Amino acid sequence: MEEEEIPLTLAVLASVGADLSAVRYRITVANRKAERRTLLPSCGYIARLDVAGDDHVRRPLLAYSPFSPGERPLVRADQPIPLGEFQVVRPIQSTVFDQDMSVLRVRFTPAKGQVYGPSTAGMAMSKTLPEGAVNPRKALIGRMYELVPEKNRILNSDTPWSSYMYNAPEQQDPQPSDSYDGSAAGQNVSWGVVDDLCDGIVEAQVVAGGQRYVASARVLSVTPDYSPDRRPFVSFADDLADRDLPAPAVEGTDLEEGEAEIGDLFQRVFETASQTNVDLERARGLEPSDDGNFRPLPKMDGRSMTAADEPYVDL
Repeated sequence: MEEEEIPLTLAVLASVGADLSAVRYRITVANRKAERRTLLPSCGYIARLDVAGDDHVRRPLLAYSPFSPGERPLVRADQPIPLGEFQVVRPIQSTVFDQDMSVLRVRFTPAKGQVYGPSTAGMAMSKTLPEGAVNPRKALIGRMYELVPEKNRILNSDTPWSSYMYNAPEQQDPQPSDSYDGSAAGQNVSWGVVDDLCDGIVEAQVVAGGQRYVASARVLSVTPDYSPDRRPFVSFADDLADRDLPAPAVEGTDLEEGEAEIGDLFQRVFETASQTNVDLERARGLEPSDDGNFRPLPKMDGRSMTAADEPYVDL
């Protein structure tokens, strides 16, 4: 018999002699970026909830670190990091804007985009040099700023994440290896700072007719306010479409539609290029030369960005 995937609705549940109480949800979300660097689960943090299908209360996803005897967890259970909220939506027998509201749904609400750290993660100096370059230990050339708000300085300070340094011996560094607070300054020691981004899995189970049916889906939250008025050259939706959808037919494409697609492509190119950190590139040009002397400043008149603006025109 041919199988067909259909949405799970109140009517479908009733047809097999079940109701919402026969449905269970489990959501597991985690942030394992520090764990990926230290290779220790005690530097990651996980939240898990089990919710019945007839429980429609919004619940926080409170994450903390698993650990073994002798280890110190980065995030303590009594001071967890909220990774968002989870709620089972109450289905109703109604249709709104052509949408069947009796379909069983859940809602994952991402966290607020907060950063967290140990008590020592207070004031720090901004990173002013290009990627891969290191501030001299005695240099004070960046502005001072608050790393972590005082109320969020709740992490253990005596953990491997608080003393992590990229390119250490016998260490496997993910790339880019210096993408953490504390890199490219002094000895590249981590401030022990983390965030509330996460990804995870939502599982749904239905028991009907003496059988258990299971489905799963993935959820994620990403960096908030990342170039909010700019689109990436290739979006997440484009990646999924490229993987799962058949290639669009080229023959018979309407000229106006084709021009719109080409225009959108070049617009994305412009938006991607405009994300270049101009200040960082200028700092790169102002680095001392090999003999330790600073180069002349770039021209700021009509010669700027012309052949007369040596040596920057070649950089």
